This record gives sequence, C-alpha cells and structure tokens, in this order.
Amino acid sequence: MEDGVLNISAAVKQRSFLDRLLVRVLPYVERKMDVPAAIEATLQSDVGNIDLINLVGDVSVDLRVGELTMMSQLGLFGQQEYKVNVGTLAINLPENASFRYDLKTSVGDIDVNGFDVPTHGFIGDTAVGVVGYLDTAASVLGRVDVGNIVVSAQ
Repeated sequence: MEDGVLNISAAVKQRSFLDRLLVRVLPYVERKMDVPAAIEATLQSDVGNIDLINLVGDVSVDLRVGELTMMSQLGLFGQQEYKVNVGTLAINLPENASFRYDLKTSVGDIDVNGFDVPTHGFIGDTAVGVVGYLDTAASVLGRVDVGNIVVSAQ
C-alpha cells in the first residue's frame, strides 16, 4: 500500500521440463479483496478473471485477457467503465435498474437478456441508450476488442 494505492502481484516458479511433460496441472493464482460497496475503484490486470460484486460507485477496470463479471443486486449509482482486450464482459443488474449504457465490441456480439437494449453491427456490435429513467446519473461504458458483452437482468 503506497499513497492510497494497493498493488498486488504474484509470481509462479517455472517447473522443470520433466515435470511439465508428465504433469498437466497449470498454476493458478486467486486474489480476493472485499471493499465497501460505494468505494471508487480502479483495477488493472494482464491475465485472469475479475468478479465485481455490488461495487455500485465509480469503477474503472482494464483487463487484457480474461473474463470480467460485474454483478450488482443494488443497481448502479456511479460511472462504471470496463475495457477488455480479449475475453468476455458480463454485466448482471436488477431488472428494475436505471442506467445509461455505451457498449461496443470490435469483433464479437452483444447479447442482452431482460432489458430493452437494441444492438446493431456486422462484425462488432454497438449499443447506446438509457434503461429506466432518463435523468439517471448511473452509467456503464463497456468495450471489448475481441469477445462478447453479455447484459442480463437478475
């Protein structure tokens, strides 16, 4: 922890050639952090999966390769920005949530279940608009370069 920033890193020792040849177990590092729901959070990861549960405030996530899942039973109250280079972005919100959305995939699809979110595109998909009240301050910006975005009502 330095100047209010928590840096987490992990290193895995390389196994011998014989060990890699005979054993098909891949190393795995799991990180877990519990924080207050309305905290401002900025997360960056090169490889791995990120699950955000009930983080309703201002959130910015940049993931190079992996799956990013955002789940909130409380709805949204801040500005949330998600960027995934290669992988999947899953957004799960209550069916009565109000939020602005700006979603885009360069190569991939946007699938929506439970919300009226029209999408359009050929190789990639785009969706921009509002769900619920027009004056909502909550917003979701989602970008996936290669992969899919899935938005679901819980």
